[in-house]
Amino acid sequence: MAQPQAAPERISRAVHEDVVKQLRSLEEAGENSFFANLVQEFAAEGARLLAAIHLAVESGNSIALRNAAHSLKGSAASMGAACLAALCKDDPDVWKGGRDTFRPRLASQAAAGVGAGSGRLRRYLRE
Repeated sequence: MAQPQAAPERISRAVHEDVVKQLRSLEEAGENSFFANLVQEFAAEGARLLAAIHLAVESGNSIALRNAAHSLKGSAASMGAACLAALCKDDPDVWKGGRDTFRPRLASQAAAGVGAGSGRLRRYLRE
């Protein structure tokens, strides 16, 4: 049973600059609205998915937990938040309910990861 690789303190450093550079390269010269919109969408979608994760943990709904974590993993990976994506990786032991003590920790660490990732991405907007 693999433990999650991401810890909240590591998540804050987990936005890969290369991915940010690639995303920013898609903008037209002098504009940063494309990237700004992506950052806003990541934060909004992250909040929605965190709410779904918390609800799934509270209700013991493994399928909903897996679906929300999987969606968060994809969103995080596309924005360069690799540690957050790794935290939300598919782990059958979690989804089958075999590790109930891990579920609340997953929700807590995912919340820290979304907050840290969103904050780091917003800092890129000011650079």
